[in-house]
Amino acid sequence: MKRFLLLLTVAVLICMMVVPAAARPKKSSLGIGSHLMIFNYISGAEDEFSGINIFGSTAISRNLVFRGGIYAAEHTDFSSITDAGVDLQLLFGKNLSRRGFKIYAGLNYFSETIEIENLIETDYSGIGLILGLGYNFRNMSIDWWGNGRNPDSYDNLPTLDTVGAGCISASIRF
Repeated sequence: MKRFLLLLTVAVLICMMVVPAAARPKKSSLGIGSHLMIFNYISGAEDEFSGINIFGSTAISRNLVFRGGIYAAEHTDFSSITDAGVDLQLLFGKNLSRRGFKIYAGLNYFSETIEIENLIETDYSGIGLILGLGYNFRNMSIDWWGNGRNPDSYDNLPTLDTVGAGCISASIRF
């Protein structure tokens, strides 16, 4: 009888620990997405880069998330021109760590290298504003986010009017 009560007590304690853990929101995620970046010039011309974005995020609270990622892309018309970089984001929004619809805004810092055929490398870095929305399922999340970057960050492109980047992504939540 003592053994039965001991096993029952252990089983109840395990259930008490597991149920709250299962009910807690999943605060971290790892994901992959399709990266797009567009440079618009005063003349009306534009340069587009498309590629891949790999990122991770963690919720500091229900309404505050830190996300960091790396991306690699190539010019859509000239594959000899590539862009690779790091993007760090601090996001403020609604429902960022729980199931359901989410919407957010924030700041991002980027550092990237644009390279032409292993001959010319130019490094850029700066800040931007980010807007995004998505949906958190139980074990995964889908997101779309876009950011506007300060054209002054690209100092050797004097006729640059606007710069924007965006991503459509899926991630695993844990």
